[in-house]
Amino acid sequence: MQITRFIGIYAFLTASLCGAPGALAVVAPPNKPEPVLRLADFPEMLRLDPKGRFLAFRQGNTLKVLDLKGNGVHRVADVPTGPAFSWAPDGFRLLYITAERASADKNINTVANNSGITTNVEIFDAALGRSKTVRKLASATGFPTMDARTLGAYVFTPDGLTTVKLSFPDDRLAKWQIAHRDGQATGKYVATAGGMLWFSGEASKMTQLEDDGSALESFSMSPDGSAAVWATADGYIYRSVSGSAADRVDRGRDPAWHPEKNELIYSGARMSGHKITGYDLKVADARDKRFITNTPFSDERWPQWHSTGKRVFYTVARTTDIFMMEQGS
Repeated sequence: MQITRFIGIYAFLTASLCGAPGALAVVAPPNKPEPVLRLADFPEMLRLDPKGRFLAFRQGNTLKVLDLKGNGVHRVADVPTGPAFSWAPDGFRLLYITAERASADKNINTVANNSGITTNVEIFDAALGRSKTVRKLASATGFPTMDARTLGAYVFTPDGLTTVKLSFPDDRLAKWQIAHRDGQATGKYVATAGGMLWFSGEASKMTQLEDDGSALESFSMSPDGSAAVWATADGYIYRSVSGSAADRVDRGRDPAWHPEKNELIYSGARMSGHKITGYDLKVADARDKRFITNTPFSDERWPQWHSTGKRVFYTVARTTDIFMMEQGS
């Protein structure tokens, strides 16, 4: 892939914070967004690793990983439609699924009742640039959903919940992870194409969290694994905490959790009456919701917080650029 480098990425990642947004409903960003990279095709579904070095994205059905420090791009694999990949908490391992249909029909989707599909659960090591298969499943599955509390992940199949452990001998659990392991926290979220599931206790009871019913388009887990936020195909964003009933946050797409605060960033819908006319970046916390960009003639999509919480990476629909913007502490 040909990549044109506009600005030194490493300089962006080490730059100091230049300001914070105001509290108005619509505000100008503290710094002008700057293009970081130009790719050869449209990037979609950006996911920045928890440490802030590797950016996973898809171009069509192809999953790729960009090293923000070295500026290299790895082609990982062809993946099913939807958010079929998730970063492990260590920031180096990317869990993803690949699928094959036995028939000539190649239109594969991650819907658990699809027949004639086999699924491989795989891990890409971004530091080594290598992948390996960790599970083979004789069916289609839901989306791999990381649980930072256990260093594991879950996928839903027609036979029920499947657990994928990512722990290695050198992994060490933090105190809050040990607390979860010892029973001080229960329940888990699992994303599927049909919606978000909640499993209480030892996966003995499954509940599908109610939303608009139009299918899950993207999702994000809170850093401690206790909450989930997702967007639907009809353009609504929902949030659930510890298995609670889903709360409708806003009209929009592409939600992502802040790495340290109870705050979301997403592509907020610009409305004209009841009609969506485009998308700007928007932040929501417990008190209010506010736009942080105002661009009537472009649609900002797939925002991701850097691990410092001071920078946002995103793309603009139908363009090949990835942008970075300073954004509060």
